[in-house]
Amino acid sequence: MKETINYINELNLSPIEKLMYIYDLSKETNSNKANYLFNNIAKELGFKSDIHKSTINGKKNITNIVLVNDPKYNINGLYYFNPRLDSKKGNNDKEYIYNYTNFAKTKKENDILNNKDKENEYFNSYSDKFIWQVKNQLDNNPNYLSEETTKTLNNISNFFDNKNIINNNNYDKELIISKLWEYNELMNNPISDENYLDILFNVRKIEYYNNPIKYPLNLTVFYKTYKNSNWIPKNDNSILFYDTLSDYINSIILNYNIKKDYYNSIQQINLTKTLKKYSNKKI
Repeated sequence: MKETINYINELNLSPIEKLMYIYDLSKETNSNKANYLFNNIAKELGFKSDIHKSTINGKKNITNIVLVNDPKYNINGLYYFNPRLDSKKGNNDKEYIYNYTNFAKTKKENDILNNKDKENEYFNSYSDKFIWQVKNQLDNNPNYLSEETTKTLNNISNFFDNKNIINNNNYDKELIISKLWEYNELMNNPISDENYLDILFNVRKIEYYNNPIKYPLNLTVFYKTYKNSNWIPKNDNSILFYDTLSDYINSIILNYNIKKDYYNSIQQINLTKTLKKYSNKKI
C-alpha cells in the first residue's frame, strides 16, 4: 500500500485525477473489496472518504463518498463512487476500462442511478425537500426537531465539518439553515462532460505510457468511454438534430478534439515512448 501511495503522489495528478487513477486500480476487483480498496487508498492520499451503506430494493448496498476540492477543474463537493459496479466482470471482459458510470456522481445523480437508496447511513431522511422540511419544523416550533431530523443533521455535519450541529437539543436555527444550503450545494455540484473527458485524458495518458496494451489511448477510447459512462449532458437539446446517438457522440468527441487537440497530444506521447524505447535499446 505504501509503495502505491508514494507512486500516485509522484504522478503530479490533481485530486480528481488521483481518484480516477485509484478507481481504475479498484475496478480490477469485482466485489465489495473494490469499494474498500478505493476507500483505503483515498484516505491514505488525504481525502475525506468513507463507505456509505444503504438499502436498495431490500438489498444491502455500499458506495464510496468522498469530499473533493480540485481547483484545476473547479470541482468542489461531495461525490459518490462505486468501482464495484464499473469493475471487471470476468477474464474476458475488455470493456470495463471504458466504464465510469458510477464515478464522481452527485447525490441526485447517485439517487437516479440507484433508484434512490433507502435507509442510508449518513443522510437518512435527506432529500431535495429536506431544507424546507427542517425550516418548516423550526418555524412551527423553534425549540423542537424530530429525532430523525436531528440524526440526519448531525450525520451530515459530522461528515462535512467533523462535529455535531445539534448538541443536547441545543442549536442555532439560522446556522442550521445556512449550513444546510452550504451542504446542499456541495452535494449537488455535477461534473461536466468536458471535465470528465479532460480527467480521463490526463489519467489515461499515464496508464497508456506504463501499459499501452491494457490501456489504449486514442479517440475511440474517448468515444467508448463517453457512451458507456453516459456522460451525455441531460439538457442538451442538440441531440435531437442527430439521426443516431452514435452520430451525436462522434460530434461531441470531434468538437472536443478540435478544442483540446487530443489527437496531437496522443501523437506526442507516442513519439516520447518511441524515443525512450530507442534510447534504452541504444544503451
